[in-house]
Amino acid sequence: KNQFMVELEHEPETCVASGRSDVQRNAKLLIDLRERADDYDVKIVGGWAFPIGHKLWYVVEASGSHAVAELLFAVRVHSWNTVDIHPVLPHDTFAEDVLKPLTPGVD
Repeated sequence: KNQFMVELEHEPETCVASGRSDVQRNAKLLIDLRERADDYDVKIVGGWAFPIGHKLWYVVEASGSHAVAELLFAVRVHSWNTVDIHPVLPHDTFAEDVLKPLTPGVD
């Protein structure tokens, strides 16, 4: 499986705390994101929110970005957020596979 960093960002007017009529449904979908992830063979590794900045981040594991995109489409986060999906490596893997070969003999 590959890891991806998902970034969601929305405007104050589209925030789940904005009072719009679809607030409850959207908030419930974000709460249920982990449960829905199984349907798309996506594992949520971790998630973070910065409410005052109207941003959310998730690290997920999936076979490819298409599975992540399908999950996010199903949860409809694109209807109130911009969505960016970035492939990422765990730092230990990056250090072992990229950094160490660049620094032979360096202590």
